Order: sequence, then structure tokens, then C-alpha cells
Amino acid sequence: MEDFSKENAGRAFLGNAGRCTAFSLKNLTLLPSYDSFPDLPKSRPQLPAWAFSLSAIFILAVLFIPLYIWFFCRVEPMADEIVVLIRKTEKNPAQGAVLAAKDEKGIQLDVLAEGRHFLNPYIY
Repeated sequence: MEDFSKENAGRAFLGNAGRCTAFSLKNLTLLPSYDSFPDLPKSRPQLPAWAFSLSAIFILAVLFIPLYIWFFCRVEPMADEIVVLIRKTEKNPAQGAVLAAKDEKGIQLDVLAEGRHFLNPYIY
């Protein structure tokens, strides 16, 4: 029968040929505990809750704004096509005017040729 005393506590059996390697736990040195260092903080600093909210809003904005501009503000007339700009906001045009000035709502004098253009969907 085996002796399970402190001296034999570290005995490890290798294989089934009866060979074994023993080590002693008496000579095992442990590192000093974390509490023995007075200079170190006891826990890592915690970020305030608003920091996580702010970072989440920033990440969503970085992802959302380019997608919004690409899918909702892009106008691409093909060859032999133009874009007639019709402004939805600003002041009313003069009575009887067919074309509106730049700061008036209605059909604008400027048109966009073929290519890729980005327009604010609220204004146009």
C-alpha cells in the first residue's frame, strides 16, 4: 500500500511499468502575493458608463454615415442623361417665375451631367 504522507504528496507515476518520478512540495517557492506590493492598485481603473455609450455612438456613426451617404445621397446619371435639380426647401420663388434662383425652392437653373454626384436628400 502507498504512503500518502506530505513527503510523498508530489509523487507522479509515469507509465504502467512501475517507473515513477517523485518531486517534493517542500522546496517549492511561491511568488509573493499581490497584496504585498503596496504601490500597485488593488483593481484596474473602471471607465465611467458614459464612456462606453460615447464610444458606441462614435462607432455607429463611423459605420452609418458613409453607408447613408452612399445609398441615399448618391445620384449617378448614365451617358446622355442629366439630373434636373428641384429644391424642396428655402424661400418661395417670385410669382410667375419658371426657374428658381439658388436660394429659392423649385426647379433650379443648374443641372448635373453624367457621373457620380452626392446630394442632400432633404434639400433636393
